[in-house]
Amino acid sequence: MEPLRSLEFNNHDRMSRTNSRLELQQQVIWPAVAGNVGWSFMAILLTQFHTTEHWLWGAKWCCLVVLAIYMLDSWRDTPPDVPPGYLFWDTLFVVAIAAFATLLSHTELGMTRWPAAALLGMFAILAWGHYMNIWYGNANDRKRNVLTLVNVAAVLVVLISFWAEQVHATWLWFFALTIIMSAWFYWRGQGIEPADQPGAN
Repeated sequence: MEPLRSLEFNNHDRMSRTNSRLELQQQVIWPAVAGNVGWSFMAILLTQFHTTEHWLWGAKWCCLVVLAIYMLDSWRDTPPDVPPGYLFWDTLFVVAIAAFATLLSHTELGMTRWPAAALLGMFAILAWGHYMNIWYGNANDRKRNVLTLVNVAAVLVVLISFWAEQVHATWLWFFALTIIMSAWFYWRGQGIEPADQPGAN
């Protein structure tokens, strides 16, 4: 009985640590990154509205609006049973969001590579997470494959932006973000298999 009791205690202790990290993720890190996106939005309004080409700051605004909508909704969409690796990859994901938002509001005219690199990292993390079933833990193969391919396509769009002028590159980022978020909104409630169903991923 003692080994069994010890195993139960270890499992309970591991679950407690995971729940604590998840609470930190949801109650501290995500709100902090959301605040960073909001701050970048206001920084562009206050510092670039009269000094930057309207098509450019408009594209930057659109990128940040899409990110803000996604974060507000995704914040409530954490899976009840966190899959292995979820917290690690989710942390990298929100760091990439914060980096993109910050760089977007600070880059000077003609500089596109740093925000593009951050966005590239963000989409690559998303693609890997869907491919490895990290975000949901029990998504079926069709959902995983579709969302992985959509994110890979977004990676290709961002790669093209490296060679585009800043205004065109920023609108390409907005296009890629919109496609990603539209696919996520459409698929998030679909393609989920019960955890106890044979063949569940």
